[in-house]
Amino acid sequence: MRHSFTTRLVEQNVNLKVIQDCLGHKDIETTLNIYADVTNGLRKKEFAELDRKMKNSVLEYPGSQDKSDGEEVNGF
Repeated sequence: MRHSFTTRLVEQNVNLKVIQDCLGHKDIETTLNIYADVTNGLRKKEFAELDRKMKNSVLEYPGSQDKSDGEEVNGF
């Protein structure tokens, strides 16, 4: 029951220190290594979020700005 409870808290992004305190663990490693299981759903959710962030990120290169009205950008 403690495993399921802890895993559900982790899946809901509850702060790990709050979970540790709730379970009465002195060491966070006990909480993480014994009670916080990674489920397939959590794995998929985390990788989907990572994929979304990567797709939405824009890599900026120096001097790569678009020319808006035929003007030179960055002196080029």
